[in-house]
Amino acid sequence: RTVSGASRAPGLDDGEDAVVPFEQQLADLRLD
Repeated sequence: RTVSGASRAPGLDDGEDAVVPFEQQLADLRLD
């Protein structure tokens, strides 16, 4: 696993979520 649990996008497999930009992760959190 290349990212911490807190950084992982829900529903994605390990590795697949590793390419999600930090800014996009923050945007996803705002949408929740």
